[in-house]
Amino acid sequence: MGLKIKSGVSTQVNTASAVKEVVDQIKQDGIKLVVFFSTTGHDGQQLTQALASALPGVKLAGCSTSGEITPKGFITKSLTAMSFSSPDFAAGIGLAAGLATQPQKVASEALTQAFKDLGSDVNSFDPAKHVLMVLPDGMSGKEEMFLLGLNDVAPQLSVVGGSAGDDLQFKQTYVSNGKQALSNAAVVVLIKTSHPWTMVKTSSYLPTGKTLTITKADPENRVVNEFDHKPAMAAYADAVNLSVDKAAEAFMDHPIAVELPDGFYNRSPQQVMPNQGMKFYCNIAEGVKVAVMQPGDVNANLSKLMDEMKKKLNGKVAGFLAFNCILRFLEAQNKKLNEDLFKTLNIAPVIGFATYGEQFNTLHINQTLTVLAFGE
Repeated sequence: MGLKIKSGVSTQVNTASAVKEVVDQIKQDGIKLVVFFSTTGHDGQQLTQALASALPGVKLAGCSTSGEITPKGFITKSLTAMSFSSPDFAAGIGLAAGLATQPQKVASEALTQAFKDLGSDVNSFDPAKHVLMVLPDGMSGKEEMFLLGLNDVAPQLSVVGGSAGDDLQFKQTYVSNGKQALSNAAVVVLIKTSHPWTMVKTSSYLPTGKTLTITKADPENRVVNEFDHKPAMAAYADAVNLSVDKAAEAFMDHPIAVELPDGFYNRSPQQVMPNQGMKFYCNIAEGVKVAVMQPGDVNANLSKLMDEMKKKLNGKVAGFLAFNCILRFLEAQNKKLNEDLFKTLNIAPVIGFATYGEQFNTLHINQTLTVLAFGE
């Protein structure tokens, strides 16, 4: 029997009405898991309780967002959800709080819970049949250490996800395990299935050919003080051909990236710090050489990713979850690309959200789309 996936969306402001509308769209026999993403317009705990009540006995996980990918396209202020049904599909969920101060402990606790909930053993699982979706609090600033903690417990486990948002308020996000909605926490969903699955990622940004070397940094606080022994903003301004007082305007179009064997991984500048330092949305360590990036063709890039995803799943995509950086979301909005991008993306049931950072195995990245896709 194939994997059956259904998606739904509601823009209703009333939480009970929104839950009813979404559940009516995703209801099917034998649901093993429901994943949901929601505007902060719905109180996290009330939404969690309403979904649990409407879907008794169903495992649930989700988080708050800063924009949603839904069956109706890229929108905001909505609730979207996806249900998974198959005899050969199971999920275990873990939730732990204290992410900002004890990220590795949170990782260990949440993952241990998920393995127990699934009935699998962390010491003897099959990596080909298990994949972990992660939803950390996007305001924690500790995703890197959280991912390191997961890797310490289960280094063979594939990990993908996105950091929860809060409608661009940058105040408080939440994650939910279907029982509690908590801030300063992370929820993990351990999926076990023999149905084909794959993880893919993409960024449309391309190297300019200019590079910078980090010579002074505070990685724990995601701050770079100096590039090439110059104040960070001065060196960055030179690289993007702008004056220092105008260089912050280039942050979205010109992230920097670390080059690894399989490509470039973006680190997006967030704000200018005192003494011309730069704060980023990801950690970067001293001594690292980074590339200065520039925008590419977003839609052509997405089309290539969809082709790669289909190929990996033998042309049969049952559905997928998409974690799209808020900066990509805003870029598409600004360039009026949302309609075209959704046509490219909408090859199977899909939901997702605009994140405060993306996860791909041990890496926390920016201005990237990460995807967890399932075949039939």
